[in-house]
Amino acid sequence: MKQQALKLVMGLLLSSGMFLGACKERTSSDPVYPDNCGNFLVGTYAGSDYCASTGQTHYSCNILATTPTNITLSNLGGIQVNAIVDCEKNTLTIPTQTVGNFSVSGSGTYTANRIVINWSGITAGMPINCSTTFTR
Repeated sequence: MKQQALKLVMGLLLSSGMFLGACKERTSSDPVYPDNCGNFLVGTYAGSDYCASTGQTHYSCNILATTPTNITLSNLGGIQVNAIVDCEKNTLTIPTQTVGNFSVSGSGTYTANRIVINWSGITAGMPINCSTTFTR
């Protein structure tokens, strides 16, 4: 009986040691995002640009999540762009990218039903500065 109890206790100690050994302290300061971070923004939006040089335009935009922290906007100022989402701060960044003769970059914020992006571009050598609001 004592031997059985001793085996049981030893088995529990060994298995708990293996379990605890599998847990490691997090060493990276990189943010940890939920698997569906970018999916939060997926959908169809009504877009409205206000650009100092051209006034206001309206169009639709579809947003797809390409990774948990990357999205693709089908239409921002007439081109498809990629953005990086920070789900801890509810912000997004559009790194500089060029499509044809148009180069664009910017940043913005979002809520459940609204995205506001301030962006700059250069088209045919002419600078453009715009603010775009997307609503679901």
